[in-house]
Amino acid sequence: MDRYGSDRPDARFDLELKDVSNVFTESSFRVFTEALESGGIIKVLCVPSGAKKYSNSALKKGDVYNEAMKSGAKGLPFLKVLDNGDLEGVAALVSSLDSEDKSNFVRQCGAKPGDLILFGVGPAASVNKTLDRLRLFVAHDMDLIDHSKHSIMWVTDFPMFEWNEPEQRLEALHHPFTAPRPEDMDDLPSARALAYDMVYNGVEIGGGSLRIYKRDVQEKVLEIIGISAEEVRITLFD
Repeated sequence: MDRYGSDRPDARFDLELKDVSNVFTESSFRVFTEALESGGIIKVLCVPSGAKKYSNSALKKGDVYNEAMKSGAKGLPFLKVLDNGDLEGVAALVSSLDSEDKSNFVRQCGAKPGDLILFGVGPAASVNKTLDRLRLFVAHDMDLIDHSKHSIMWVTDFPMFEWNEPEQRLEALHHPFTAPRPEDMDDLPSARALAYDMVYNGVEIGGGSLRIYKRDVQEKVLEIIGISAEEVRITLFD
């Protein structure tokens, strides 16, 4: 998720995401600092040679912008690295970076002259969703996918739970019968699941998990998602 924004990534091409939150913790660009103060993150997708490929109009109201909006993003901040190394894009964002911050930012992005930098700002889940969609769009649009390659991977270490924002509670990411990793039992709400998926070229083709087989663990998991032992008894036996 950190690298690709997806739990079923297509790794036939690079374009890995970078977390640059640390660059903007004391920024004067309020859109970014307010997002960080509310618990959000700032990640970027660096598009090689994207500065000339995509016009400002495409980024402000065209195809690239529309892809971001389809993911639920509220906007699409961007910067272009010019041939002389200067940054161009959202004026207030550019002016918020002093020379040291700019150098640190460009280095963390792995950006070079001619590259385009697209931002995702906000809650981690929303940011990953937006940049994952943009990553795939750019890869297809710029013909970056090597169709002679095969990308097969196991995806592991899924979290046991995810936050349900509308209901303000934790819920099971897969289902409430997936076993937690034994080393994570002391902090069950943050535990990783003994679950795994096989992904081929960005498509999930299989998966599975170890089921919970201990009563006390099952009761704790159900309690975390708001189901008491009494509710289970009534549902199953009454």
